Amino acid sequence: MPTTYHRAQGLTRDADQAELESIINDFTAVDAGARDEKISGATHDHESTDEMDSAQMQKDDLRDDDFIGGIHEELARRVDYLGSAYPFSLEKNTLTYKKRENSLYEFLLLISVSVNITERNQDAVRLFERVSSKVVAAYFGAYAKGFHTGSPRDSGTTFKEKMQEIQEKTEEFVWGPEFGMQSRMPNDDGLDFVVCMESADKRKIGQMFVLGQCACGDDWKTKYHDLDIEKIKKWFHPMTTIPPVRAFSAPHHVVDGLLREASRSAGLFFDRARLTRTVANACKTVLDRDIWESVTTQTDELLADHMQ
Repeated sequence: MPTTYHRAQGLTRDADQAELESIINDFTAVDAGARDEKISGATHDHESTDEMDSAQMQKDDLRDDDFIGGIHEELARRVDYLGSAYPFSLEKNTLTYKKRENSLYEFLLLISVSVNITERNQDAVRLFERVSSKVVAAYFGAYAKGFHTGSPRDSGTTFKEKMQEIQEKTEEFVWGPEFGMQSRMPNDDGLDFVVCMESADKRKIGQMFVLGQCACGDDWKTKYHDLDIEKIKKWFHPMTTIPPVRAFSAPHHVVDGLLREASRSAGLFFDRARLTRTVANACKTVLDRDIWESVTTQTDELLADHMQ
């Protein structure tokens, strides 16, 4: 029976675990992601092997083989999509880590496998928003510029001040809250980044804008509608000449079936593969030196947490 995308998306967590073990140990067996499942009994319905008859054991062995095969298939998919930007090599049952400088992939992976990341490490979450603003801008080419608008902002500016900065640079997003709104200023109203595609002729008329939402936690699939453009509009008069496009950025790998569904709900979708490949294709100078240093620092700290 064909594998559904729900099951396939579940296998991404086990593939992530195999990648994590490969980083920690330099290499790992592909079935590493399944070990915890076996230990907890998730892949078996019986309490002990002694209670199983040979037919049941054979059935469970086949199920385990299919489970491990699914992890291998997911890792092979990552090799195919990322090519040289993938910091691992996959040979038969062995996943080998290839450490390199200025690699974004490990940072995104470690956010994905960290429990309660949004509560425990706000620095990593905020850095992910900054990275997303730069990478999504790079996705659209030389004339695009990204602005981090999520709260808290590195510059310490208010939402109003940040949007007025964008107004000065783009001549759109004219600040003008609806009557009665001025008294309750938002932190970000779900808007984590703005990307502006400037016109090649320098005329600031008819520019395209992307409004982005980021989600790092395990509940990312519940966040598709957190950014509501109609609600954002109430702070501006006018907002943009051309209706903006919504985007969603997450550090997780998303399988194709779910990506299609998520894109319908959340807009342009940037998962781990798309973010990593965009940086590789556009050149690593997309992220400036300060951001790369922060990525390296956060990657080391997140990895240290997993090695304790």
